[in-house]
Amino acid sequence: MVWAGSQRSGLLRFADDGRWQVFDVHSGLPANLVLSLLATGRDGEEPTLWVTTPAVLSRLDRERWHSTDTRSGLPNDLVVAASAKLRSPTGCALSGSALSAAWCG
Repeated sequence: MVWAGSQRSGLLRFADDGRWQVFDVHSGLPANLVLSLLATGRDGEEPTLWVTTPAVLSRLDRERWHSTDTRSGLPNDLVVAASAKLRSPTGCALSGSALSAAWCG
């Protein structure tokens, strides 16, 4: 499986069957501009995909989108990147935003 973020079409997934699936604002992605992607999870588990957008930080968990923004504790809604190097022992993602160093959710 291959994931690709786009500037206008949202998130694209190239599946094992050779087909592209599009995740965009119509399917629950908060914005069609994808800034970065990060897959997290423990060995043997299905990974969780984190997507940074200009709107919020979102994660795709079993085909369902969950958004994280300032209302849920994120220091800033604009998250420009997510890093796998900053992972806690519990597997949560840590990410940098335009105005803060790290956040864990």
